[in-house]
Amino acid sequence: MTALAIDCHLFDPGCGFPAPGPGVFEFPPVFTIAGFGVTKPMLLCLLCAFLVLGFFTVAFARPKMVPRGVQNAGEIAYLFVRDHIARETIGRRGDAYVPFLFSIFFFIGFLRGYPGLQAGRKRAPAEQVRGSRTAAGRFGVEHSATRTRVPHRGTGMM
Repeated sequence: MTALAIDCHLFDPGCGFPAPGPGVFEFPPVFTIAGFGVTKPMLLCLLCAFLVLGFFTVAFARPKMVPRGVQNAGEIAYLFVRDHIARETIGRRGDAYVPFLFSIFFFIGFLRGYPGLQAGRKRAPAEQVRGSRTAAGRFGVEHSATRTRVPHRGTGMM
């Protein structure tokens, strides 16, 4: 019997799609170490931790006064977390928490597949068209710029 049938009700046990239970989060172990089963999510967490640690070790191993390459990317990332996350929410006292926030922010970013760790992931339709993000961004900026009228200072003109 399907959920679209007239005699089918929401609370009938044989009717409709059964909701998944907590068993969907029980992963079989890939291998065991001393009786402890290591699952695929555990391996991905370790991989992401090593990737974050390796990237920022390379970025800040030999700091230079004028950053280039990987150091530049690392510093921009650090400044983003410091200025736009810690200082905007906590204030100047948030500088003490920046190393913790920095590591958590990028660990979660790597776990979510931000650098493309999900090899089998299908691209969104907007990502399939080359330049669609920039075109949409340009349209949004141009659209908002044409709808907002800011008076020019000194001339009295709109």
